[in-house]
Amino acid sequence: MTSILVLGDIHADINAISRIVQYVSALGPDVAPTAVLLTGDFVTCAMPHRKVTPRMARAVVRAVDIVLDVLGVPVFCVPGNHDDPDLWNADTSIRNVDVLRGNAPAMCDGFRILGVGGSWSLGGFPYEWSSEDDVFTAVMQIDVEDRKREILLTHAPPRGCKVDTVATGETVGSAAIHRVIRERSPLLCVCGHIHEAAGWGVCGSSYVMNAGALSAARCTYRSRGGPTAAWAVDSTAWSACHFAIVLVNDDGEPPQVLEAFEDPDGWKARRLVLRDGRVHVVGPQGVHRQRPD
Repeated sequence: MTSILVLGDIHADINAISRIVQYVSALGPDVAPTAVLLTGDFVTCAMPHRKVTPRMARAVVRAVDIVLDVLGVPVFCVPGNHDDPDLWNADTSIRNVDVLRGNAPAMCDGFRILGVGGSWSLGGFPYEWSSEDDVFTAVMQIDVEDRKREILLTHAPPRGCKVDTVATGETVGSAAIHRVIRERSPLLCVCGHIHEAAGWGVCGSSYVMNAGALSAARCTYRSRGGPTAAWAVDSTAWSACHFAIVLVNDDGEPPQVLEAFEDPDGWKARRLVLRDGRVHVVGPQGVHRQRPD
């Protein structure tokens, strides 16, 4: 079984990663990660009192690398729109799989991980696309091999699919990413960027997970049209963090997901099954541990 730990946009919250690693390390061997996926935005480029220098950004990447090294598994990422796309000149074992920057897809445990970093233009961020058509063309130049063993790791979510809706109700995702998913039909697309749209969706025959932000908001469950529940975000509440572990069997069984979130009392988790084009909640995992002091 392949077990993939998915972490959302980091925004320099090393403490949140440390708490997640501590919790994940205590889980049983049946869900122990064999790889980690990061959706980007290692830093926040628009700080109110100081500018993020390349030295500061590299220090964040190295810190993330050091904390995740405890798990002893490969870590793959794409840069977010807040990140300098050339950030990985730093000495780090985190592998950048962003094909837009000339990086090759990665193979891990029989799965091919293909990445697309950055986002559409919002004005002034370090990593913005000049053209959505160019993004689509660059990704589609890579041959499709085994669709059931391809994972698309992007920073920006696809347009539609319930994972790109902002507070106003507008859908703002990438048309190019949507087209890529439709054309390639990967098993799974993991994205971030639109924090308030964290949750699950379906695009064609592919499942889409918006991992949102790693922390900085309290995350609870909110129903979005039945079993496809999502994280509800209350930015005024106590700071929490959350993660997901995607479990893929080699015997053709539907993928399962362990989602966990932290609240003031500790960690709580639930199980999902990705089956028949829907995300089914199959009940709580029963995991609950006190939050470390």
